[in-house]
Amino acid sequence: MLRQFPIRLGALCCVFLTFSFHGLAKPVDVNTPRTFPAIDDDEQWERKAEDIRRQVQISNGLWPMPPKCALNAKIFGKIDREGYSVEKVYFESYPGFFVTGNLYRPCGRGNGPFPAILSPHGHWNEGRLVNNKDASIPGRCIQFARMGIIAFSYDMVGYNDSVQIKDHRKFALAPTNELWSVSTMGVQTWDSIRALDFLSSLPDVDISNLACTGESGGGTQTFVLGAIDHRLKIQIPAVMVSHSMQGGCVCENAPGLRVDFSNMEVAAAVAPRPQLMIGATGDWTKTMMTIEGPSVQHIYELLKHANDVQYVCLPFNHNYNQQSRQVAYAFVNVRLLGNPKKEIIEQPFEVEPATNLLVFAGLEPINSGMNGTSLGAYLVEQTKQINANHYPESMEALEGFKKIYLPLWSHTFHLIRPHASLRVDHVSDSSSDKINISKYKLGRNMDTDDVPTWVFQPLQNKKNIYVLLVTGMPISASLHGNEPAGLGGELLQKGYTVVLFENSSNLEDYKKQNYFTNFYTTYNTTYAQEYADDLGKVIEFAHTADSKPKVILVSGNNTAFHAISVAPLVDGLMVDAGGLARLSDEELLEQSRFVPGFRKLGGLETCLLLAGRVPILLHHLGNGDSFPATQKLAQAKGAAIRLQQKEADHGQVMEWLSHMQ
Repeated sequence: MLRQFPIRLGALCCVFLTFSFHGLAKPVDVNTPRTFPAIDDDEQWERKAEDIRRQVQISNGLWPMPPKCALNAKIFGKIDREGYSVEKVYFESYPGFFVTGNLYRPCGRGNGPFPAILSPHGHWNEGRLVNNKDASIPGRCIQFARMGIIAFSYDMVGYNDSVQIKDHRKFALAPTNELWSVSTMGVQTWDSIRALDFLSSLPDVDISNLACTGESGGGTQTFVLGAIDHRLKIQIPAVMVSHSMQGGCVCENAPGLRVDFSNMEVAAAVAPRPQLMIGATGDWTKTMMTIEGPSVQHIYELLKHANDVQYVCLPFNHNYNQQSRQVAYAFVNVRLLGNPKKEIIEQPFEVEPATNLLVFAGLEPINSGMNGTSLGAYLVEQTKQINANHYPESMEALEGFKKIYLPLWSHTFHLIRPHASLRVDHVSDSSSDKINISKYKLGRNMDTDDVPTWVFQPLQNKKNIYVLLVTGMPISASLHGNEPAGLGGELLQKGYTVVLFENSSNLEDYKKQNYFTNFYTTYNTTYAQEYADDLGKVIEFAHTADSKPKVILVSGNNTAFHAISVAPLVDGLMVDAGGLARLSDEELLEQSRFVPGFRKLGGLETCLLLAGRVPILLHHLGNGDSFPATQKLAQAKGAAIRLQQKEADHGQVMEWLSHMQ
């Protein structure tokens, strides 16, 4: 049962109500057509590109970047062929978790160093061993090696020799994994980063000349890796940069990845580094020449690198066939090898039998004890340790903590919304002999719902402080007549400006939505994220008043989760936080609270720590070790954090507010 706010805000304070004005819009999904945003100048794009790169990293659970274990790489089983050799490889991306593949090297060209290219594969049944009219991973690697490039084809999770996770579509499907940012896509993207580490560790590799090319799901891996790893000099994503279908597998749909961005924008984030995009008339990249290609090219033009992007659309179904590969060879020949020849014909090749390519053919796969279940558990424990290592215990350490965790917090709640400046619609003004009442509707240019907001300003003894009362109720329920009741009325008498608002989202609508089907959270925000966005609008609006006031947020227990979520935005925070510190993962899955990546962020503890320089009063915590990292920071010199076990009474509330001058 929801408990009543200790200081009465209105006659219906114990009831948690929200109004919906347009209802929950139809969710965006993998097939919803996307539009590339209008970008007017290079500085605007650089800001957006930084947001894209960070969102990719955060959605994959790679911010902050995890520590890298030793690769312990094993290279063996060398076979020499005309112009190239092929070897078997495995190495550790996580301790005891192996990446497996084949290394193709040039022969008869000396000792190098040579350029090198990663070759992630798509969802072919044969994985990296596919060799048919539509695709040949061995064929393209052989050709690259014959051209003087070291090529590494490696297994996507669950294919060929990658047997520790039997089926990548079934890894980390428990909803609680979304809280910890544990996903197939995250593991696979980390494997790609470590594959680049592996190539960079080889003495015959020129680390200034690294590239990546892949098709379908491997195309997704190509532009995702390019967005977050600047070691790639060029990238060639095939049949995956699309404005429509964004990728139909769990290995392409990390939570939060495409809430604000599409594959087009992620691919563009590599600019101005050279890029070739390959489309096909028979799949979802059929508009490459009219939509995707020109959209990405526009970014290169803004950056004055128009000649560094190319795009083609060939008359085939979904593929990386010989004709498509030859376009890639020509691009690589010029951009990676520096040769002027712009046409390369693929030489005939013969693919080795599977026993010559499979790493564990005739061998027992190494039993490290790591499987899908234990890897998921390892990643959760790794996050706990990373967060614990970063928690600040002094005000000086707080600044370093903020540099890492403020971006993580803002992207987790999707409070970074490019091209979404605050829209303020003034509805009306009225006044009495004591107060002015102004009514507004707040939104952003991408919103369908507005946030009704009322501002009550005293006419006498006015303090330059706005107090935002977060009640979870309609504004009318917090009024007596046309003026705030309870605490709101008393604050007005003391000279504070009081702000009330109504949440724009209806929780009942979200209760009908399953967050864990159809990659919902990859493309859509949850109720808790929308609540945070509404609060963010109101706080931004209050901060922009002519007098530039302090904004203090006051919340009861029924809205405490949402209030603490936006703690980094305010100048002071007072919350009845009873029970919040001990929320279980299962309780965090409830529709009103669920935020993908919330545990990866560090939960409410991190939200409080990020606000550590402003006055904070958390009360009604009860017995036990609540928010231990916040308690430690509260003891630091210069901290203004106060935590108390008992509920704050009326006198304590007013006394605390009196120090907000």
